[in-house]
Amino acid sequence: MKEKNTLRALSPENLDEAPVWTDEDFSNAVHRVGLKPVGKKVKINLTIDPDVVEWYKTVSVLAFKHIFLILSATMRKAPYTCNQISRKPH
Repeated sequence: MKEKNTLRALSPENLDEAPVWTDEDFSNAVHRVGLKPVGKKVKINLTIDPDVVEWYKTVSVLAFKHIFLILSATMRKAPYTCNQISRKPH
């Protein structure tokens, strides 16, 4: 049976010390004292037209992050709720 790669499975002499932090590590660190906890994200499936997806991939390396930012900004600015949007009959 293969041994799991966990701290319990490793002997103390096989553990390396934590790496030394560089100035860059410290400059990139985030200390969240007094801030609201970061909420968990929910994974959903969203159907988007293929031409829209291809366009986003060509203009942005972070295409889906960009889509998320647009959706978030739209949500915050919207003067209505989702329940107020009427649907056209199919």
